[in-house]
Amino acid sequence: AAHRGGVVICDAETEADLERIVEASLGVTPVLLVGSAALCHAVAARVPRGEASGGSEGDRQARPCLTIVGTAAPTAAEQAERLATETNPTRVVLPAADLLEASGALLDAWAARVADGLARGDVLVTLGAAPDGVRLPGEALTERLGALAGAALARPGAGTGPEADLILTGGETAHAVLRRLGVAELV
Repeated sequence: AAHRGGVVICDAETEADLERIVEASLGVTPVLLVGSAALCHAVAARVPRGEASGGSEGDRQARPCLTIVGTAAPTAAEQAERLATETNPTRVVLPAADLLEASGALLDAWAARVADGLARGDVLVTLGAAPDGVRLPGEALTERLGALAGAALARPGAGTGPEADLILTGGETAHAVLRRLGVAELV
């Protein structure tokens, strides 16, 4: 699919899986690998220093990008803050506890905010912190994020289809969002 200009989504469970992903990507031009720190390490181990090229600013087409940070990893939070500072996207911070309890009307309002942001440019969606001492069910949160993203991207003018890019952090978040968008299988 990548040779035909498509998108290939891979789910790795082992270092050997990551090595196979990197190996398969070497013959594809252009290629953009997006993933975890472990994927970065696999690329670094395979590609000699100085050979990798990120392309130029002109290579990126003018499409909105929806970034959803659904992981509580401190590194992801730091990266989201840096992204917000450097690219000035529309920011949507969803209070985690409220997301779990949100009615259809509130979810629709958040989806509209995301869609409106995408009509103007990039959008960064993050989860607000849970109340101190409260552990929220991760699977329920990611399913709600998936529902929100699906609703936002289905709205007219939200930059759906090939006109929008997605960056999804947190494996369960990625699965939930992609399921809502009709991606049934990761290879």
